[in-house]
Amino acid sequence: MSADCQGQMEEVMPDVIEFLEKLGRDASLRHAPTAVLERALRDARIDPQLREALMRGDQGEVEALLGTNNVCCMVYVPVPPGAEETESEGTTRQAAA
Repeated sequence: MSADCQGQMEEVMPDVIEFLEKLGRDASLRHAPTAVLERALRDARIDPQLREALMRGDQGEVEALLGTNNVCCMVYVPVPPGAEETESEGTTRQAAA
């Protein structure tokens, strides 16, 4: 990626992240009609190509336009001593004493 393109993405990325966070927090926006969502994307100064990819739900195109790959975050919570995790249920319970 060229330095110029990298600079443009650094400017665009915070706007996109901010918008996606807002979308996740605001149920009325998340379930809004298409016209309302399009207006919100324009108001958030999202690039037209990126706006179209977001409206289509095209994750691959969004990643390509942002120059990134899908990242999966998770939190690992270790099983406390004296507890056992059941594989089938994915739950933790106290072991019998």
